[in-house]
Amino acid sequence: MTPQLALPWALGLLAVLPAILWLHRRRQPARRILVPSLGPWRIFDQVPSPSRRQFAGGWLLIAHLLAGLGLAVGASGLRLTRPGGPLAIILDASLSMGAAGRWDEAREAVNRLAAGREGPISLIILDERPRVLVRRSAEAGALDAATRDLPAPSGPETSGAPDLAGALSQAASLVADGDIVVVSDGALDLPALGATGSEVARISLLRIGAAADNWGIIAVRLSRFDGTPQLFVKMAGRAASAERRRLRITADGRLLTDVLLPLPAAGEHQILLPLVGAETVSRLTVSLAGQDALPADDVWVLDAPMAGRPVQLVGASARLTRMLAGWPDLRVLPTGPGRMFAAENLALSIIAGGAPLGPWPSGPILFIGGEGATDTAQPLVWRGDLPPWLPHPGLPGLWVRSQALAGAEAPMSLATAGDRSVASLRVRDGRRIVTLALDPDAPELSVSRSWPRLLRWSIDLAMSGHQEALGQPSDAFKADDARARETDLHRLGRGWTETAPATSRITWPAPWRLAAALALGALLADGLLRGRRPARRAGAVPPTTAGP
Repeated sequence: MTPQLALPWALGLLAVLPAILWLHRRRQPARRILVPSLGPWRIFDQVPSPSRRQFAGGWLLIAHLLAGLGLAVGASGLRLTRPGGPLAIILDASLSMGAAGRWDEAREAVNRLAAGREGPISLIILDERPRVLVRRSAEAGALDAATRDLPAPSGPETSGAPDLAGALSQAASLVADGDIVVVSDGALDLPALGATGSEVARISLLRIGAAADNWGIIAVRLSRFDGTPQLFVKMAGRAASAERRRLRITADGRLLTDVLLPLPAAGEHQILLPLVGAETVSRLTVSLAGQDALPADDVWVLDAPMAGRPVQLVGASARLTRMLAGWPDLRVLPTGPGRMFAAENLALSIIAGGAPLGPWPSGPILFIGGEGATDTAQPLVWRGDLPPWLPHPGLPGLWVRSQALAGAEAPMSLATAGDRSVASLRVRDGRRIVTLALDPDAPELSVSRSWPRLLRWSIDLAMSGHQEALGQPSDAFKADDARARETDLHRLGRGWTETAPATSRITWPAPWRLAAALALGALLADGLLRGRRPARRAGAVPPTTAGP
């Protein structure tokens, strides 16, 4: 609420209040005249002890003070009105807002904000792709109508990271120097607060929802290692204490695995399970049993998990292209040398014949081949101290012609042939880069049964969802931090300015009328009291009575 004064100088009438106090202090009680003949009866006169009050008048003094205050306030034209100016409300629609009661509470908060505001009001829904639901509407009921049938967030489709920076930029373009209020439970990327596109918009948080215990699934990856599909499941959250919950995995409605997992009181837990025959599965469902605040994050569904992952093949020979195209879980997109797709949804880029001249593609990369192949084939020798998280491919009796691949030598060499590194691994810009520095079209590989297994192992290594590679997280888990925040209901960051919605509108349409009524009542009461004759008391007579 914002106080407004039509005539601020009229507050000078408040000077009447000290005058009222001074006048009441000067009021004297009725005089007492003693009659000598009534002296013996004075012992029956209950004379009150002297009062220490400085003012006389009691409720009459209070009435006079209220009348003076009402006159001053009424003359100044004081009104308590709603805040003005444009307002943009950002309603968080991330998965954590689907917890019990939070969505309804958020909708009520939005309606209260709109009801307590004068000026154009906008509403923006915050999710992976923020959108403007109401654009600069002058009617408060427009927000209620827009959010009445808006469904609560639920399911894996809302598991992506909310684009707070984009929502703030949209809001700043709608309000200019107005106010932006984010209605959320607090699980947001707080550093994005500065990316509003406006330096004058005021941003505040209206937090809803209380802290709650919740565990959920934040990542599921199905990959193949050493020819066997393996399912990686990662969970996060918190609870009142450590507990054991069941993890169930079903394929096309058929139960595959039922595991009892020990979950800590707070933090993360992950598990890796082999799934034989997952290549033909149409739908894989992973569910975490138990009751918590948000059931929506207890289920993760993978449709056709091992089929059709897009892989671009750059500069490969016809024989290598036919081999990769025959694998059912890959959708090969062949291109000529030096030509690459810029799509971000590629599962892998296989580049044959050397490193690209231009910028490298996004996502994991597998380099095959190079320059300067050896004249004779040499046996492939694996390192004896491979990391424990890396399954040993075996592949006995594999002979290769090693090559030198300029610019792609990795800090972790996995296998050698003679004095050259043949298989290596590194992480660059958060993505895995696997190198096979050998001639894929060598005659000895065309008849080898181990070569397809080595190629399959290298592809799975590049696309693997494991995080342990070189101590750095894989790019496959970049979006999982947002899902982890969703399961922790809720984590409120620092740096917000919190606000509260207005609950009602208070106006004083004609304050001078109220002030006049108070003054008239006080004057009438004063007149009635002054007109009354005081009652006679024993031992006291009016001043006009004479003694004997």
